[in-house]
Amino acid sequence: MFKLVPSASGYSKSVLYKFRGGDDGSVPDSLTIDAAGALYGVTDFGGGTTCAAGYGCGILFKLTPSASGFSERVLWSFGKGTDGYYPQSNVFLGPRGKLYGTAWQGGTHYAGTLYELVPAGSGYTEKVLINYDGGVDGGDPRGNLIADVKGRIFGTTYVGGSSQFDGTVFRFTP
Repeated sequence: MFKLVPSASGYSKSVLYKFRGGDDGSVPDSLTIDAAGALYGVTDFGGGTTCAAGYGCGILFKLTPSASGFSERVLWSFGKGTDGYYPQSNVFLGPRGKLYGTAWQGGTHYAGTLYELVPAGSGYTEKVLINYDGGVDGGDPRGNLIADVKGRIFGTTYVGGSSQFDGTVFRFTP
């Protein structure tokens, strides 16, 4: 993870965190920032579970700012049963510390999931909100999530809809 800092001659790059692969994840995707400056995101691979020829099923992480940079905390490792794997959407910060996102593979029908992580003690519990099946309702959810003023979550799927490869736009009300 890096940031670009404006300078007189353009921009300079500053590395915030270097992923090592393995348990801390690899191939990070988009970020979300909270009011305290912590960054939330997912990695396509890594974590303590086995997918993709041993590369891991992906993680959801939090990078917390400190005086010496950022420290990482893995909040969830994907690929536990039918919870989905290969998360690629942004992490949507919901009310009461809940986190929402999509995993583009896995789930009951192996066509991805919309998940909710709920704070529980010092960790999180996961609830699968939608198990995509790749049919009329879509499958392989990708892209970032957004919400409206009523708290409804919107996103897109890569496949499904009116034909196999059209995709869908979905809305979920928590």
